[in-house]
Amino acid sequence: MTNELSETACGCPIPTASTFHLGRNAGLAYRGSRELALSAIEFRVLATVVLARGRTVGAEELVAGVYGEHRVGSEPTARRWIREVRRKLGSPDPVRTVFCGGYAWDPLFTVSVCDRPTSTVVDLALG
Repeated sequence: MTNELSETACGCPIPTASTFHLGRNAGLAYRGSRELALSAIEFRVLATVVLARGRTVGAEELVAGVYGEHRVGSEPTARRWIREVRRKLGSPDPVRTVFCGGYAWDPLFTVSVCDRPTSTVVDLALG
């Protein structure tokens, strides 16, 4: 018996192994059927890059995506966050580094985005 999921926690169908799913209100990201163990900051970094739809996102914009405000001198912080997100996304890497610009989602990788909250699962055994 396998424990394969048929849908994400937000109720969307599991994407194929080569695609990603971002449940914005659920705060969850998937690569295929594998839920990515992203921290809240890492999720916001990924969402900022994904929602830019291929446009280059600079370090200041990444920090603003996480904290809600622009901060000068944010390159080391952005690099650290991107490094951790990439590690958790796995290979091949869907985040491109743009020389002297920042980061962008590679258009070769499809991503679906939904705004539904996490599905509520009721355990009937608990009464």
